[in-house]
Amino acid sequence: MAPFRNPEFARAYHRKGAACRDIGNNELALKNYTRSTELDCEFLDAFLDLGDLLRDMGQAQRAAENYTKAIELDPTRAETYISRAHVYGTLGEYELEVADYDSAITLMPHNPILYGRRGAALILLKRYDEAIDDYSTLLALKPTFLWVRVIRGDAYAAIGMNEEAIEDYTVFIDLHPEYAETYVSRGKAWHSLGEYGKAIEDHDQAIELSPDLAEAYYHRGLSRDGLKMTMPAIADYRMAAQLGDKNAQKLLKKRKILH
Repeated sequence: MAPFRNPEFARAYHRKGAACRDIGNNELALKNYTRSTELDCEFLDAFLDLGDLLRDMGQAQRAAENYTKAIELDPTRAETYISRAHVYGTLGEYELEVADYDSAITLMPHNPILYGRRGAALILLKRYDEAIDDYSTLLALKPTFLWVRVIRGDAYAAIGMNEEAIEDYTVFIDLHPEYAETYVSRGKAWHSLGEYGKAIEDHDQAIELSPDLAEAYYHRGLSRDGLKMTMPAIADYRMAAQLGDKNAQKLLKKRKILH
């Protein structure tokens, strides 16, 4: 038996739902959108709008279910995969999020933002090589998106490609020298390469820009330790601990040093 459909009534409820949403009555909008989908199981816009409303109301799982129905009705609409990817990310379902971005990218291969979003999900899955590929594609499409250099640098650093990470951080720093956190990231990469002096220089710059950045003191302490600068290193750990850095607090406790 074919499912019951009453498209005319479904559209009436859909319009009423849209009107309720316009005035901020989401609960009544939800009832009307839901009734619209019940009256017409092939009403694409109703499932899309219901998914958007549920997403905005924080009901991610129900939103995903409605986007899934919309995809079944029209699997060629990239925006629906993007919407479902977003709610999967909210749910911590990163594999499903990546799969939806795969589908969206197949439909919109020249959209740079999609590569950035998939790259972010891949990093959460610790699939750093794939994330680097996505950020490289993004940069090829939009070289002016300099913030991508920092994120790709972090991915490089995560898999021990510190020279590549430093190159990315440096490109960003040369054009945006005002961000203390990027100096810390580059300093950590220098430290991993055993270049403790260069690491200290970067952490010095980070502290000059942001004197309350606990992470900078902690990592400068590690690099000072690498150069056998024991007392300056301890002073850095103490400052980092006072600023709330947990790693510094643990290190001082392990060494039985008061802070």
